Amino acid sequence: MRQPHSTSISILALTLVLAGSGCKKNEPTAAPEDDTWVPDESLEPAATPTAAAPELSEEERLEQAKALYIQAEQKAAAEDWTAAVDLYEQAYFLVPGKHGFAFKVGVAADKAGDCKKATQYLEHFVTYAEADKYGDDLKQANKTLAALKKQGCSD
Repeated sequence: MRQPHSTSISILALTLVLAGSGCKKNEPTAAPEDDTWVPDESLEPAATPTAAAPELSEEERLEQAKALYIQAEQKAAAEDWTAAVDLYEQAYFLVPGKHGFAFKVGVAADKAGDCKKATQYLEHFVTYAEADKYGDDLKQANKTLAALKKQGCSD
């Protein structure tokens, strides 16, 4: 004998199966007008809160980002690029307006062999970094992006 609860579950499961995924088959998709991706900073969150401290002040986020940056630099000096990428990225998410962190993520990701992440962060850096503040880094980022593109890497 079936329990009333299991009957409800069976009906719900059948309804979900019959409803399908909601995708419209055989409907043409429009190709994008331009296949170049440019990040839109207006869509970025002000800061991605960490699980340990979801409501940090600007000063606290900057202090945490600096501590993460120091750890990342130590990992980079030891050529532990995977760990460095993670730490630089955490620092960047705390203070996304600090585009130097995006550059560091891109360089470390390139050295770690993650061409997709390297391309993504370096393109972001090239798009938003101030030339007067990051002149040499912009040159290096463009050079690395050209090399990644030549290798067939794209985001």
